[in-house]
Amino acid sequence: MKKIVLGVVLVCALAVLSVVVYDNLQFYNRLQSALYSDFSESYPSLTRVEYELLRKRPTVTGVAVPKYYVWVRLYSRDGLLDEAAIRCADDVEGFSVLQVRTREEIRRDPNVLDVFPKALIPDIEKRAGVVK
Repeated sequence: MKKIVLGVVLVCALAVLSVVVYDNLQFYNRLQSALYSDFSESYPSLTRVEYELLRKRPTVTGVAVPKYYVWVRLYSRDGLLDEAAIRCADDVEGFSVLQVRTREEIRRDPNVLDVFPKALIPDIEKRAGVVK
């Protein structure tokens, strides 16, 4: 009985934590900073990163760190550089970008989205302009 109660308390605590984290301005600022830092290496003319979370809450499996699925738009002073679907993790060290699938990669081969949850794939394909 103690294991069941403890499990229920843990699940409730994780649910509350994810809501608090998602609604926290600090969360958005940390993610924005991590994305800019990560993409500025590949895109030297990068001046701005915009993003949208593809899910309102993180995906948490077992004891793994929370994963977020994000659509990013990368801009230079001249306009849009690229767009991409990313999978990132949030741990005590900060955000880590785990996978990046650019709009062009997705258009060439939609199978590159196999690292994303199946429920998100139609939305990602639509954003990338995949024609079926």
